[in-house]
Amino acid sequence: MLREFYETDAPVDWWGVTLRGIALPKEVCRRIYTDNFRTVVGNRAPKTINRAAVAELIRQYIGVAPEDTLLKTLLAAFENGA
Repeated sequence: MLREFYETDAPVDWWGVTLRGIALPKEVCRRIYTDNFRTVVGNRAPKTINRAAVAELIRQYIGVAPEDTLLKTLLAAFENGA
């Protein structure tokens, strides 16, 4: 929702109020997103993903929602190294 507000001049419904987006230039949006990310994460390199741990977590979610095809697709991707 914020992204649409920042990047377009389209009407945006926000908590029951309709606001018009402010259509900031792309470079300004990029800097906002980058600065916010760095505030939260810092300026360090990302950690390596533990693929086995992610696959196990997805298996647990599949146990709760066995009909979820997206989870099965994600599991296949992690198990196949994609």
